[in-house]
Amino acid sequence: MNKPLFFKNKENNYNLFGFLFQPEIKNINNQKGVIFCDSIGSEKYYSHRVLVNFARLLQARGYCAFLFDYYGNGDSEGDFENTRLDTYLSDVRAAIEFLMEETKIEEICLLGVRLGSVFASLVAAEEKRVERLALWSPIIDVGKYLYDSLRANLNMQFSLYKTIKFNRDQLIEQIKNNVLVEGEGHVISRDFYHSFSQISLKKIKMRPDVRALLVDISKNTGAMSKELSMLFEDNNQCIRMTVNEGPFWVLKGTNQIYTNQLKALFEKTLCWLEDSSNDQGKASDNGHRKASEL
Repeated sequence: MNKPLFFKNKENNYNLFGFLFQPEIKNINNQKGVIFCDSIGSEKYYSHRVLVNFARLLQARGYCAFLFDYYGNGDSEGDFENTRLDTYLSDVRAAIEFLMEETKIEEICLLGVRLGSVFASLVAAEEKRVERLALWSPIIDVGKYLYDSLRANLNMQFSLYKTIKFNRDQLIEQIKNNVLVEGEGHVISRDFYHSFSQISLKKIKMRPDVRALLVDISKNTGAMSKELSMLFEDNNQCIRMTVNEGPFWVLKGTNQIYTNQLKALFEKTLCWLEDSSNDQGKASDNGHRKASEL
């Protein structure tokens, strides 16, 4: 059963939009729920089809899947310029509370995508109801991510004025002076920037009992990026893998085509979710299980 709905963020007293995919088959996976923590702006928009298709696949395998819009995003209440890190984390916690009350599931997996990986990781590090954490191409340095996102503003300036009036450093100064600045499909306010700019996944100490999956999605067939390979080093249940796929959070080619499915990514993530030996928390000699072990 698929059900669009609104649910309450009780901590901040506002309504969030969600879409619940409940399984129609009965199996051992019925007690497991996957909550999608997607990105923001254009990345959220362009990746939507991939996330919906993976939610449907999870549903067909007996899982409960839940997609939702953060405050100020999509069809949820509020304005984007009033969001900050605390509201995103509160919304993830509200999604966990709602899903567990609505479906009576017993195991929660947070699936973070790009910037959503930061929200998922920060919540999983503190929230004991989260047993699994999967991150698809996570953003590691959020300050750099926001700086890079201002490239869209430079493109807009050139399109309008045939020149660049303000470079990225000047745009950052405008943000700090409480001027709303357009980023990659979203505006950046002073409060938003200050709450995010110093956040790094490298600083997050993950709970040792969280079963984590880190996926580096890239068309480059080389080894995983060094930064990603060093995340959650203290978590000996962490699995790392690379997937040779293109970035689904951007439009493809000159024809601007949406990505709908990523077969290898879907299969490897499902394999990790369903691997019974992973439930035992077994690790390789260096403290981290590898994709080849699945």
